[in-house]
Amino acid sequence: MLLVLIILMMNQLGLNSRNSSKPPSTDPNRDKKKKPTGDRKVGGQKGHTGTTLQQFDSPDFIEDIPLDRKTLPEGMYKDAGFESRQGVDIDISRIVTEYRAQILEDANGKKFTAPFLEGVTRPVQYGLNVKVHSVYMSQYQLVPYKRIEEDFQDQVKIPHFKGVLCHDHWKPYFKLDCQHALCNAHHLRELERAWEQDKQSWAYHLSTCKKHGIRATEALRLLFQGKLPDFIAE
Repeated sequence: MLLVLIILMMNQLGLNSRNSSKPPSTDPNRDKKKKPTGDRKVGGQKGHTGTTLQQFDSPDFIEDIPLDRKTLPEGMYKDAGFESRQGVDIDISRIVTEYRAQILEDANGKKFTAPFLEGVTRPVQYGLNVKVHSVYMSQYQLVPYKRIEEDFQDQVKIPHFKGVLCHDHWKPYFKLDCQHALCNAHHLRELERAWEQDKQSWAYHLSTCKKHGIRATEALRLLFQGKLPDFIAE
């Protein structure tokens, strides 16, 4: 048992960002590139042009505010235009579009149904904007998946939102009730560690196979787009 613990501790000493999930900032003796310092101070420079919120040329709604003539002194008045102010707000709402395919029946009782639009394949499904917004929140804003699900439920009343979670097969992730996808980048780093530290030849061969598969998949994707992969174009 003691020997196993020693081996595990020795393996930890050899881990870095190239053969594990550790961030590059933890690599020992890594080269730290410092940005060159200039002569200017931090922040806005003297004489720089500032910016402010500008009015929009085409507002979505226009609300006219009439002047109560009873509050004016007696006399004749004519229309002299208006003074405008704009309020910028957001409208968070759920939009449900129902597609109804017409069904026609001939004299013999045979029915013909109009084809649905491309991409409309399920009785109920999430639209493109829902998918785009969820990816934006998770991948760019780095909002946790549970909070994204709560946001969809509370803000726009979309229940039981479930996405595809791509991760490094850490066991607690599998407790989340959603579809799971495993990250090839993490797999390659783990295989690199198994080959470098444990001298497991199968890890080297599997890593090579995975790299060829990734390259072939990318080549097929480019070919379907009418482009030549780099190794063919060269």
